[in-house]
Amino acid sequence: MKLWIPFSMKTSWVSGMVVVGCLMVYGCEEQKPPVSSSVNEQTQAETNQQRLMKAVPAPVLNYSLERENIAKRIKECDDPNRVSYVYLIGPMGQVISFFTMKGKITSLNATLIGCQQIINDPYARGEGFRQGLVLEGPDLDGTYGKNPDGIFFYTAEGIRIEWNGLYLWVGQPLKISTPPILIYDVTEKPSGP
Repeated sequence: MKLWIPFSMKTSWVSGMVVVGCLMVYGCEEQKPPVSSSVNEQTQAETNQQRLMKAVPAPVLNYSLERENIAKRIKECDDPNRVSYVYLIGPMGQVISFFTMKGKITSLNATLIGCQQIINDPYARGEGFRQGLVLEGPDLDGTYGKNPDGIFFYTAEGIRIEWNGLYLWVGQPLKISTPPILIYDVTEKPSGP
């Protein structure tokens, strides 16, 4: 059974719905929260930065001395036969000791393997959901924990020196106006237990 509605009622009903829809969309103004002063400051800073970048653009370099210096240092430090000199400096600025060394200085916190491991989280939930937990991993010697801050290096005679203070590493010996506090005698053989 079909209900017959006169055409004029159809159009007035549709027209009414359109009017109601428009009132709903345009009649209710969206209430926006006030813009915070920090957002205003960020906008001003960005606008200012854009203006300054246009006024003074960053130069386009054809060559980088910074990269050259870093590459040169890496090659120089990676030479196992390179002889250099290390001055260990005390808290009051005095030279504690100095050494002729071979190779490079290394951080006591450098490791051969990553010190973290990722394991599956047995409590992770979800369809096809895998999540890992990052845990402290053991070092190659089977122990955990961080080494003390500091450096180590090998002297020209192959003796390992560790130091946790300031140091100066140079490519040629320096003249010291005051004698160092500790002097390493390469001719004296260490006495063992």
